[in-house]
Amino acid sequence: MVRSHPALFDEPYPERTVNNLYFDTVDLRFFYDHVRGTPNRMKVRVRWYGPFTSHIDRPALEIKTRYGAVGGKETHPLPPFELDGDIRRKAVMAVNGSGQLPGAAKTRFEGLQLALGNRYRRRYFASADGRVRLTVDSDLELFECRGQGDVARTLLRRESQVIIELKFDPAYAEDAARVANYFPFRATRCSKYVIGI
Repeated sequence: MVRSHPALFDEPYPERTVNNLYFDTVDLRFFYDHVRGTPNRMKVRVRWYGPFTSHIDRPALEIKTRYGAVGGKETHPLPPFELDGDIRRKAVMAVNGSGQLPGAAKTRFEGLQLALGNRYRRRYFASADGRVRLTVDSDLELFECRGQGDVARTLLRRESQVIIELKFDPAYAEDAARVANYFPFRATRCSKYVIGI
C-alpha cells in the first residue's frame, strides 16, 4: 500500500532494528500523561540500532517532548555500555557518565528509573516531494527491565500489529492529511511505551 501511494514513497534508508530502554518517574508520570492525553508531555529513552543484547556501541539519549499538537526530539550521544547484569545501574551510569549532555538534559533525567525495554523492525519511506516521511514498524518485542537479570531473557510478549507513523513539518500538515486519507485506516495515537506498560 505504501509503494502504490500517489505520493510516490521511496525507501531512502535500509530497514533496521530499533532498540529502546524507556525511563519514567517512580509513579509513571510520563505513562499517565500520555494515557490522559496531557497536551504537554515528555518521553525519555536510550536508543540504539542492531542487536538488543551484549555490547551497545552507539547508544543515544532521546528526550521527546510534545506541546499541544507539535512534537520535538533532542538526541544526545552516550558512551558505550554492556547490556547485561544490573541493567538499571549500567544504563543510568551511561547517561550520567556522558560528558556531552547539556545541563537541561541532565536535569530532565534526574530521578527517573528504567521502566521498559523494547525492540522492533523499522522501514523508512519518504514522499517524492520530501514533505512527508513515513515509518513502518513491525515485530514489536517487549522486555522486562525492572529486575536484575538478563534483559534478553525476560521477554514479556510479542505484538503482531504493524504501526505506520507519519512525520512532517507543521507547515506540511495539509500534505500529511492527504497522505493519511489515502490509507484505509483510522489515525490514532500510538505509543510503543504505553503498549508495553
